[in-house]
Amino acid sequence: MGLTVGMPEGNMEEKTLCCMVLDDSGSMDGSPIQQLNDGLEFFDKDIEEDVRLSNGLELALIKFGSDVEVIQEPALIYDVTMPTLTADSGLTSLNEAVREAIRTVEDRKAYYKQSKMTYKRPWIVVLTDGAPTDGDVSALASQIETDTKNGSYVLLTIGVDGADMGTLNQMAGYIKKEDGSFEKMSALSLESAKFSEFFEWLSKSMAIVHASKDGEGVTMPEPTWMKGFVA
Repeated sequence: MGLTVGMPEGNMEEKTLCCMVLDDSGSMDGSPIQQLNDGLEFFDKDIEEDVRLSNGLELALIKFGSDVEVIQEPALIYDVTMPTLTADSGLTSLNEAVREAIRTVEDRKAYYKQSKMTYKRPWIVVLTDGAPTDGDVSALASQIETDTKNGSYVLLTIGVDGADMGTLNQMAGYIKKEDGSFEKMSALSLESAKFSEFFEWLSKSMAIVHASKDGEGVTMPEPTWMKGFVA
């Protein structure tokens, strides 16, 4: 994708990129897609209320069904118009969507470096209620393992009701532990009625990440949106 969105003049706040990969395939029709849209609107408003975060957090949005489309190139939240997603009647091109997210993140990191801007490790957040229909995920999972162990980005896989959690676990990224070893993250299961809680958690998590030193351990808010979560 060739479009590069610049920065408002004088804004040299350290940048944190969150790239969301959103399933709008046919199985998301009805309540799930409506709740997803509501959650995106909540995320938008929540970030805008935090002045420092709104000057530092960039958002990119990629949707996937039969086709993959970058519907929002990386931009500060006040330059983002949240989309209203509608369910696609076709397939679930999950592999290509995640590859597009990786390309988007790497292109943006190159822009930061060219502009001499500091940035935190980007996040890629994958949200789906299905299974990929565009082939086996083994090669992509191997790339994600290499990239996340190298610190290129953090990748979270989130499964809504009906998602193939085995595949999402295979695709999940790795995190570095205090002793220097790596631990594979687990795919997280989102209760379909708790999209707003998920996006509230994500906005708070982005605020914590943005305020932290890159590479240091951070404690995220309790994920009350998770299926089976017990406080």
